[in-house]
Amino acid sequence: PKDNGLMAAGHFDIEWSQAANGTVKEYKVFIDDKEVATTTELSYDYYTTDVKMYSAYVTAEYTDGTMETTQEVTFGVTKKGLAVNGDMGKNLNPVAMNMGWYYTWGTSGFSNYLYRNLEFVPMIWGAGNETNAINSIKGDYTYLLAYNEPDMGWQNGGSNMDVSVAINNWPKFVGGDYYLGSPAPAYSPSWGNGTWFRTFMDSVDTSTIDFIPLHCYYGQYGGAAGANSFLTEVVDKTYEMYHKPIWITEFAVSGWGYSNTSARKSLNEFMYTVIDGVNSRD
Repeated sequence: PKDNGLMAAGHFDIEWSQAANGTVKEYKVFIDDKEVATTTELSYDYYTTDVKMYSAYVTAEYTDGTMETTQEVTFGVTKKGLAVNGDMGKNLNPVAMNMGWYYTWGTSGFSNYLYRNLEFVPMIWGAGNETNAINSIKGDYTYLLAYNEPDMGWQNGGSNMDVSVAINNWPKFVGGDYYLGSPAPAYSPSWGNGTWFRTFMDSVDTSTIDFIPLHCYYGQYGGAAGANSFLTEVVDKTYEMYHKPIWITEFAVSGWGYSNTSARKSLNEFMYTVIDGVNSRD
């Protein structure tokens, strides 16, 4: 990580240069002054979902018994990401918004310099060109997002896929050098109408799935009560069903006008409660 930089929660690489003052026996990686790994490689895949500031340094131990230590770097970890298309991206500053990662519903990120230090996560949005799309991103990214709202019709922004097609196509996603997300359902797996996702998970090898993306478009927001309903009935129950890390890849306000003081207060209450809730969950 860059000193005073910001990393996306989850997996990220801690990298260092080859020690040059002797023959290296091993490197030791320290996070917050605690040794977390011993390796002969020049990088270490670190995983954390704790939103806070960290310090890191690496010590090289040479075969002659001497040691050398890198400069310590301080960096933050955030869960906050950005779902953004090209037109939206031109008018946003993700760094000022403390974003750690972003996706575009496609396999290409932005060339805009504001995004150059932000982790990009590609997505295979729908069926039809999976093999070519997956080949285009192999080896370049840590994560891959699979189908977007396959349980939702075209008119509402879904990829509108028959679950049997998704099940048959799933082997195309498996075996890449990335952590693989399940399809992102429009309807929570924990809801009665979440049958598409449950059928999919019952029919594929779930060991191939590293995390589950969920969406949040409650039809009506009810302050802290609505937020806690989302956290417990959607996020927690989906985790209890599959015991996979949860990503919330679409999150937006819908269902009300906010032209009066009471509605705005309810919205603020919802947002603060949800954000505190997801940041406190591991």
